[in-house]
Amino acid sequence: MRAAQITRFGDWRTVVVTDAPVPTPGPAEVLVRVAASTINVVGTVESVGATVRGFSPGERVWGIRAGASGMKSKTGVTADYAVVDARRLARAPRVARRS
Repeated sequence: MRAAQITRFGDWRTVVVTDAPVPTPGPAEVLVRVAASTINVVGTVESVGATVRGFSPGERVWGIRAGASGMKSKTGVTADYAVVDARRLARAPRVARRS
């Protein structure tokens, strides 16, 4: 997958787009295929950890990964996939399509 990562302190030039492995969710985490991100993330559930209840692959979700515990040793959310603590996710509302 492709991921935009900040590898050192500095301005916008410190952001590097790299190839990274798709992360694997831990027991209480959800792997999300990212559609859009900032500090928050919106996307589609790809897989869930062993103890996750209430989310299924294919569901649209949104959530937050901000904070030291949410970002430590992770690729971040500016990537094709992100692992998110299930407690920080909710189902995204359905988008009404205009005719």
